[in-house]
Amino acid sequence: MGDLDKLKLLIFESKYPYFSDEELQNFLTIYDNDVYYTAAQLCLMKMDMEKSIKVGPITIENPDPSYWQGLANKYSDKSEQENGGSGSSGYYPTYMNRADEL
Repeated sequence: MGDLDKLKLLIFESKYPYFSDEELQNFLTIYDNDVYYTAAQLCLMKMDMEKSIKVGPITIENPDPSYWQGLANKYSDKSEQENGGSGSSGYYPTYMNRADEL
């Protein structure tokens, strides 16, 4: 299974479509092909979407935002475990240097 397919599976893209394949691939590139971190970020984006999406005669109800938040937390933790917890997967470092040692 490729990274794109795995990402689609993790964010339930077949059940709750929101992103195109090109967008998903671009997000993977932006987040250095870290599938779990990318999934966490996309879940946060999905958390902010409409309560339902209407595509032609079909209406798709979206889950409660807390569902997406829970998935984002789970995938973020998984990403951190895979990256050794070094803080390299996020925007915020998990350590700071002392000012007098700079």
